[in-house]
Amino acid sequence: MPRTVLLNPGPVNITDKVRQAMALPDLCHREKEFADLMAAIRNKLLQAFNIKKEFTSVLVSGSGTAALEMAVSSSLAPGRSMLVIENGVYGERIGKLCDVYNFHRHTIKLDWGVPPNLDDIEGILKRRSDIEVVSLVHHETTTGLLNPLQAVGELAKKYGKVFLVDCISSIAGDEMDFTCIDLAVGTANKCLQGVPGVSFVLLRKKDLARLIKIPARTLYFNLTGYHKAQEMGGLLFTPAIPAHYALDVALDELIEETVAGRIKRYGDAA
Repeated sequence: MPRTVLLNPGPVNITDKVRQAMALPDLCHREKEFADLMAAIRNKLLQAFNIKKEFTSVLVSGSGTAALEMAVSSSLAPGRSMLVIENGVYGERIGKLCDVYNFHRHTIKLDWGVPPNLDDIEGILKRRSDIEVVSLVHHETTTGLLNPLQAVGELAKKYGKVFLVDCISSIAGDEMDFTCIDLAVGTANKCLQGVPGVSFVLLRKKDLARLIKIPARTLYFNLTGYHKAQEMGGLLFTPAIPAHYALDVALDELIEETVAGRIKRYGDAA
């Protein structure tokens, strides 16, 4: 079979093992075998990033934007607002999601490729007590800009805010400190080296009590509904089973290589 080299941000080239995983036997998602597969994937996501103690994980079938919509739509309490930092297409996408759900938002809008000024962020957090969630795209694929994740996260924690991070293009490809993060959004088909079709939200366990109190605004993207079902080995909707098979193997490969090893390999190849 001819091999192609993908010179794009994602989907990425996959290994033969990941490709072969998609040819595993047909499986009904209501069977115990799929519950076991799903539990293994959720656990390996936490294991790979050494966050099992503080975080839990939720899988959703769809692109990274599906997981992003799940996190955005499920994280903001009624009457509160979100701080959105826009310096590329994907920051703007978070703003669009807020608008779709009629969320009140405060926006720091910058030219593409311009990093945010931390004093500006702190100023708005001081002035606006209605802000509950601070959102940030870690790696803004539009220009390749790596936004100051840790510094923004520290400001969010200083002012008691929830920190939501779109790390779709950076997780397992760039160094990440989860210390200040409350919700991290990722997908299988970028630096995890899986295939399109399944994405995920990593959420801090201690934030679950707050999230459960937020009324569901969507049927398909209700984060706490998914979490409750997956904790019991169930699902709310039919998943992309071959993509889950592939992600399971891709995570085995990531854990064997280590996140640090993968970041180094990418750096050496750049």
